[in-house]
Amino acid sequence: MRQKVMAVLLLGCVLFCGFLQDAACAGESRERAFSQRYLTVPPPEGWKRETKASGMFSDCIFYAPQDESLALMACPGFERDRPFAEVMADVKTGEDAMRFGRCVIYSNEEGVMLHVPLKKGKEGAFFVIIEDNPAPGLIQKAWPMLRAFTDFDIPEKPPVPQK
Repeated sequence: MRQKVMAVLLLGCVLFCGFLQDAACAGESRERAFSQRYLTVPPPEGWKRETKASGMFSDCIFYAPQDESLALMACPGFERDRPFAEVMADVKTGEDAMRFGRCVIYSNEEGVMLHVPLKKGKEGAFFVIIEDNPAPGLIQKAWPMLRAFTDFDIPEKPPVPQK
């Protein structure tokens, strides 16, 4: 009897672990599908798509101008356990956050991050722009690439550079 109970418990643990693994894989495939559908776009003239990253940024797509003067990283804006609206609400309350249309821009001395909702739907993405020597006008330099993401609610014109 004791062996049967142990066998049932062991089987239950195996099934539960399999469920957890399936749930984790479903989250990963959701992010991967989002990246393929919305973040993999043809780069505009003068830009190129970089090789795919691994690890923490494996669902992000990287772009850079031909001269590689800066880099733009496009990532799904939701977290596995939090929808984009919750993430966006947290970002909006940040001390250095600036509203730009339906986007939120956060910048520091290292670069700029934009949180942008889809035009249709409840999800969104964040775009990180970095440069070796960041200077005012970083968003403007990346604007041709940002405008290539046509499914996102990115305003027609870039914001005025902050000095």
